[in-house]
Amino acid sequence: VGNYSLGVTLYGEHMRRGAWNAAGVIVFVPDFNSGVLQVSDKGGPTRPVTELQSAELEAAHFDPEFLPDGRHFLFHGSSDGPAVIRCGSLDSLDAKIVTAGSAPRFAPPHWLLFRRSGTLFVAAFDLERLTLAGEPTPATLPGGAADASGGDGPVSVSTTGTLLLKRDWAPDY
Repeated sequence: VGNYSLGVTLYGEHMRRGAWNAAGVIVFVPDFNSGVLQVSDKGGPTRPVTELQSAELEAAHFDPEFLPDGRHFLFHGSSDGPAVIRCGSLDSLDAKIVTAGSAPRFAPPHWLLFRRSGTLFVAAFDLERLTLAGEPTPATLPGGAADASGGDGPVSVSTTGTLLLKRDWAPDY
C-alpha cells in the first residue's frame, strides 16, 4: 500500500495472531500444536521462543502479546485442562505462569486483560516482576455491566489504553 513494503511474509494454515515489537521482532504461532516462534521483520529463519509443556499436556500456544520492554511477551497455552497465561522472553525458552485464562492483552500503564470462562477480566500487572499485582476482577464495560459474553471475543488495546472489544463473537470455523 503506498510506499510501504513488507519485509517478511508469515504463513501458517491456522495462524491466529502475532505481535511485532519496535526492534523489528515478530512473535507468532504458525499452527496448532506449536509453540511461539520468533522472526525478524527483515526475514530470515524462525526460532522457537517457547516450548510446549508435555508434563501439562499442552497442545499449543496462542495469542502472543509483547510487553512494553519489547523482550517479554504474554501468551496462553491450551491443554485438556484450563488455559494458562504465561510470560515468556526472547532470551529463553522458559516461561512462567501468570494466571489461569486466555487471550492476554497488556493495557498501559500496568493492566492485564484476559478471558477466563468467557468473561473478560482485568488485573494490575507488575512489569518488573512479571506477575499479577492484584486479584483479577471482571471488567466493567460502558453501561456498568461486566462482560460475560460467554466467548473469547476479540479484544485489542492501544498504547493509549483505548479498548476495542467485539461482544457476542463466535469464530466462523
